[in-house]
Amino acid sequence: MKLIQVTDSHLLADKQRSGYNGICPYDSLQAVLALVRQRDPDYLLLTGDLSGDESADSYAHLHELLCESGLMARSWMIPGNHDDPSLMQGLFPQAMGWQKQSIEGEGWQVHGLNSAYQGTLGRVSQRQLDELVQRVEASPDTHHAIAVHHHPLPVNGWMDRHQWLNRQDFLCAIKELSQVKLVLYGHIHSAAETRYHHIQIQACPSSCWQWQHSADFAVADELPGFREITLNGDGHFSSQVYRTQE
Repeated sequence: MKLIQVTDSHLLADKQRSGYNGICPYDSLQAVLALVRQRDPDYLLLTGDLSGDESADSYAHLHELLCESGLMARSWMIPGNHDDPSLMQGLFPQAMGWQKQSIEGEGWQVHGLNSAYQGTLGRVSQRQLDELVQRVEASPDTHHAIAVHHHPLPVNGWMDRHQWLNRQDFLCAIKELSQVKLVLYGHIHSAAETRYHHIQIQACPSSCWQWQHSADFAVADELPGFREITLNGDGHFSSQVYRTQE
């Protein structure tokens, strides 16, 4: 099963408006989706901050771009701190990945969490965490992956001021679940990989602006991109980041 993660698109009501490094979120996502189509995934995982201004128009632009992309993949999405979940649900009712709609493939389940909380801060409710544990424990012979917007481990930079407040509760829960193999997240606008006990934790670059993880806010020069993940039935997986070309 092939998944492609796209995150932090920050679409705006004005689809011609550019931001950091002169990158227009609408044009950049259009270019990213063109590359994604060439990879022919089974699922497109959109892991939050799809909107940059919580406007209805921004989600209409996302719907337009997905329709025009020619992608045959099923879309599956979770909200970030800049999203309005009710607007997302209105346009994409079948794609709400945090509402018990896990992805199921050969030997794998992929679960989504809603970490949107207050401003840029994240929090996952205890109910969600309890349900996640129940779903994993109910399928002990299946390998499990989890998608969430906020970063579960510190990045040792300014983005840690926009943290996931109860991430330790999440980490303690998954540490005890041997079936959990992979956590995918966004929010930090850069690619990153680290290991936490038996779990690989991976971040995806933004489809528009990239951040440096310095003490103070700074923009990085890397190009927009996405992450491709291939899940094999035996529990092994591969993961690679691709970026657009100038």
